[in-house]
Amino acid sequence: MLLLLCCLNAGAEIFVGRVVDAKTGEPLSHVQISVSWEMTGMYGSAGIAPTDSTGCFEINSQDGKNTITFSLIGYNDVERTRICTKENQDTVKLGDVKLKLSDILLKSATVKAKRKLFYFRGDTIVYDPIAFNLRKGERIGRLLQKLPGVVVDEFGGLTWNGQHISMLVNGKENEVVRQFLPQLPAEAVDKIKVYDKRSEQDIREHRKGRRVLDVKIKPEWMEKWYGNIGVLSQTEGYYNLNANGYRLSDVFPFNSYFNLGDGNYNFSPSSDGMKSLKKRTDAAVRNLDIGAIAQNSLYKSDGKEIRGRAHTVETYLKHSDTRSGSHSKTENFMSDNSSTYSTGESSNYSHNLEIRPLRVGITRQNNKRRISVAAAATFIKSDGHSESRNAVFNTSPYGIADNPLDAMWSDDATTDSLRSLATTSSERKGLSESKQFQTSGSFDYYYNLSKKNTVGLHSEIGYKDKKGNSHSLYDTRQYNRSINSEKLDKQYASNPTRNIDVNVVLSDMQRIFERSSMNQTTMSFNIKSLSITPKYNFRYTHDYNNYRAYRWNLDDVSQDDLMHKVGYLPSDEAEMLLAQDSVNTRRKQTDIIAHGGGLELNYRWNNLSLTPTFEYKVENERMEYARGRIDTVARRTNLLPKFNIYMNYTMKKLGTLSFSASHSKTAGNFEQKMAYTDDSNPLYIYRGNPLLRSTRHFTSNLGYSRTFAKLQMMGNASIGYSRDHNPWRALMIYDRTTGVTQSMMDNIRGGHRWDGTLNAEWTPTNRLRFSNRLNLSLAKQYSFLLMDAANREEDRILNAQHNRRIQDDLALTYNGENLELKGRVLLVNSNWSNSAGTANDYNYWDYTFSLEGSYHLNDYWTFNMDAAYEGKDGYMSSFMNKDRFLMDASVDLHILRGRGTISLIAADIFNQNTAHRYTATANSRTESDTFSIHHYYCMKFVYNFDGRKDKK
Repeated sequence: MLLLLCCLNAGAEIFVGRVVDAKTGEPLSHVQISVSWEMTGMYGSAGIAPTDSTGCFEINSQDGKNTITFSLIGYNDVERTRICTKENQDTVKLGDVKLKLSDILLKSATVKAKRKLFYFRGDTIVYDPIAFNLRKGERIGRLLQKLPGVVVDEFGGLTWNGQHISMLVNGKENEVVRQFLPQLPAEAVDKIKVYDKRSEQDIREHRKGRRVLDVKIKPEWMEKWYGNIGVLSQTEGYYNLNANGYRLSDVFPFNSYFNLGDGNYNFSPSSDGMKSLKKRTDAAVRNLDIGAIAQNSLYKSDGKEIRGRAHTVETYLKHSDTRSGSHSKTENFMSDNSSTYSTGESSNYSHNLEIRPLRVGITRQNNKRRISVAAAATFIKSDGHSESRNAVFNTSPYGIADNPLDAMWSDDATTDSLRSLATTSSERKGLSESKQFQTSGSFDYYYNLSKKNTVGLHSEIGYKDKKGNSHSLYDTRQYNRSINSEKLDKQYASNPTRNIDVNVVLSDMQRIFERSSMNQTTMSFNIKSLSITPKYNFRYTHDYNNYRAYRWNLDDVSQDDLMHKVGYLPSDEAEMLLAQDSVNTRRKQTDIIAHGGGLELNYRWNNLSLTPTFEYKVENERMEYARGRIDTVARRTNLLPKFNIYMNYTMKKLGTLSFSASHSKTAGNFEQKMAYTDDSNPLYIYRGNPLLRSTRHFTSNLGYSRTFAKLQMMGNASIGYSRDHNPWRALMIYDRTTGVTQSMMDNIRGGHRWDGTLNAEWTPTNRLRFSNRLNLSLAKQYSFLLMDAANREEDRILNAQHNRRIQDDLALTYNGENLELKGRVLLVNSNWSNSAGTANDYNYWDYTFSLEGSYHLNDYWTFNMDAAYEGKDGYMSSFMNKDRFLMDASVDLHILRGRGTISLIAADIFNQNTAHRYTATANSRTESDTFSIHHYYCMKFVYNFDGRKDKK
C-alpha cells in the first residue's frame, strides 16, 4: 500500500486539454475522467474531477504507461495512452478530445444533459438546434423566433443583437429558398451560424462584409420536394385555402404557391394552432394568390462555385378585395391658446389585380468577367369606393357625446347641443379606378483588369404608364351661428401619368495596398488593406401627368337628379367642357438630367473596418407647368452633396463597436414651390410657396454589442442622434365661420432627436430564457400653430414641442418537455410638453401584462392559450383609456404521424379587442381606431408532406 501511494505521488507529466463534441465542436462540461497505469507488473487507477464549464481539464500522470478514459452519458468513451517517466516532467497539451454521440445509448435512453444554446467558434456564433428542445413537426420559422439575440419582425426581417442581418442558406444567397425556408421542419437544420459574410462584390472591393445568419441544412434533407396544404373555416363566413410546393436545393430550387381566402389574416401553415394566423386588425381581405419562382445557381451540389450560367424565372397573379374602416379624433392647437376639435370616420373598399407574366434574370460568368441581365413586366388594375363623414368643433364635443358624428346625424336630444358647437360637417362619397403597366430591366457587368483592379457597370431602365379616374361627391353642411346651410359639390378627374427612368453607374475599384501575415503559434492573421472606388452616376427621369378636373355645383339640383350618383357623367362633350375646373386642371411634364460622382475608401486593419464615402449630384430639372392662369416653363439646378462614414471594430469575444454618421441635402418637391391654389377639397385648400428652401438632414449612431457564450448571455446598447435643418412644415389658417382650412408649406427651425436602446438576453438553463429591451427617446420638434383667418400672418406662432418616451419590454420564457410558457410585461410612458399653445403637458401610460402557454398532453393533443391585460391612461377620449382583458385559445389534434394537424381556435373570447392608435405633432394630437375582425371561432386543418420517408 505504501508503494502504491508513493507511485501515485510520483507524477511524471501534466496533461492539459479540452473535451468537445465531435460533431458540433461545443465544449463538454462534467466529463468524467479516469486514469489507469501500469508499471513493471503493477497496476493502479485514480478518479479525477470532471471537466469544468469550458470543457478544460488538467491531469497529473503517473510513472509508466498511463491510460486516460473520458466518459459522458450519451457519448462513446475515448481513451488516450502515453508512457511517462520521472525524468520527463513537462506539460503535455493533448488538444481537443472529441467525443461522439452513442447511437446505442440514444436509442435506449433519453439524454438530459445540459447543452449550450450557442457558442463561439473563432469569430462565429454557432447555435445548436438540438439544445432548443423542439418538438417533432415544429418549423424552422419557430426555431428562428427562439434564437437568443434574434428578432423576427412581422415582415420577416431579421435583427441580431441590435444589428440588421441577412439570411443565407448553406452559406449562399438564395432568393427562392429564403421564401419558403421558415415552413420547413426544424429537424432539417444542422446548425445556424452568425458571422461576417463577404459577398463577391465585397471580395472584389476587399470589404469586411456584412453580418449574416447562415442556416445549414442537413445533406439528407437537400434536393427533395416539400409542401403543405391548409384549409380553414371561420365564423361570419370567412374561409381560407392554401397550398405550397417547393424543392429544397442549392442547385435548382423551385417554389409554387396558391392561396384563396377571405378574412383578416394571411394564412400560413408554418406553425401550429393559432400561431399560424397572422391576424390583421385593420382590414378584411378576400385574396387569391397563385405563382411560381424557379432559380438555378452557379454552384454544384457540394457548394463549389462553377463557371457557367444562372437563371431566375418568376410569374404570379395576385387578386385582393380589401374592406376597411376607421374613426379618428383630433385636437388642433390654435395660435390664440385655444383648440379646435375634429372627428371623422371612413369606410373603404378596394379591388386590386396584379399580374406579372414573367420576370427573367440571367447571369453568366468566368474567371475574368461577370454579366447579369434581368427584365420584368407587370400589369396592375385597381378600383374602389369610399365613404366618409367629418365634423369640426370650436370646443371639445366629447363631454356631450363619445361619438359626436352618430349623435349629430340622429334625432336624439344631443343633436342641437352638438350643432351649436360645430362649425361644419360634411359627407363624402368617392369612386376611383386605375390601370397601370410597367416594365423594368437591368444590366450588370464586372471585369477584372488585374488582381487589384475591377471595373463595374450597372444600368437600369424602367417604364410606367398609368391611367386613373376618380369621382367624388361632397355634401357640406354649416351649423355655426345657427346657420343651417348645405352645399353639394360633385367632382370628376382623369389622371393619366407616364414615367421613364434610366440609371447608369460606372465604378472602378482599385486596391492601393494589401498585406497579410500569419502567426503560426497563435494562428492569428494580421491584415492591412486599402481600396478606393471612384464612381460616376448618370440618371434621366421623365414624368408626364395630365390631370383634368371637372366640377358641378348641385345646390339647385333636386335630390333625385342622376348627377347625385357618384359615378354619373354627362355624355355631352359640350357640357363636360363647361364643367371643366380650370383652377385644378393641370398639365405637368418634368425632365431631370442628373449626373454626379463619388469616392469610397475602404480601410481594413485586422478587426477594424473604416469606410468613408462622399457623393455629389447635380440635378438639372426642367418642368413644363400649366395650372389655372399659370402656363410656364420652370428650371432649376440643384447641387446635392452627401457624406457617410461607417466604422466597425470587432474585439474578438469582447464585443463589437460600430459607428455611423451621414449628412444629406434634399431639394424638395418642385411643384410645391409653384404659385398655385388647389381647392379640389372645398374644406381644405392648398397653396404653393415659391420661397421654399432645400432641407438638410444629419444622423449618427454609436452601438456596442457583446456575447457571453459561457454565461449564455447577449446584450447590445446604442445611442443615436439626428437633426433637421430647414425642414418643411404646413402653415395652416383656419376660418372659424366657414370651417375652411388653408394650408401652405414653409421652412421652419429644425428639431433634433436622441434615441437610446439597451437590450439583454440571458439563458441560465435550456428551459429558461430572460430578455429585457429598454428604449428611451428625447425629441424636440417645431410646427406652426393653427392660425385664425381673422389674424394677420405676422401673428403666426412657432411651437416647440418636447417629447420623452420610455419603453421597457420584459419577458421570461420557460420551455419544458410538455409545457411552454412566456410571461411578458410591457410598459410605455410618453410625455409631451409645448412651449406655446393649449395644454402644457400630456402624460400617457400604456401597460400590457400577458401570458402565452402551450401544453403538449401527448403526441396527439396540444392546448394553447394567450391572455393579456391591456390598459391605457391619460388619453383624450374614453375608448382609449379603457382597460381590456384579451384572451385567445386553441386545441390541436396531431394525426397522420404528425404530418396533419386539426385545430379549433377561439380568438378574442371576451370580445374586448380594438385597434387604436395615437399620434402627436407640435400642432395637433390624434387618436384613432380601425375596423377589425377580432371575435371569432375557426377550424383549421394543415397537412405537411416531404420527400423523406418516415422512420419506423
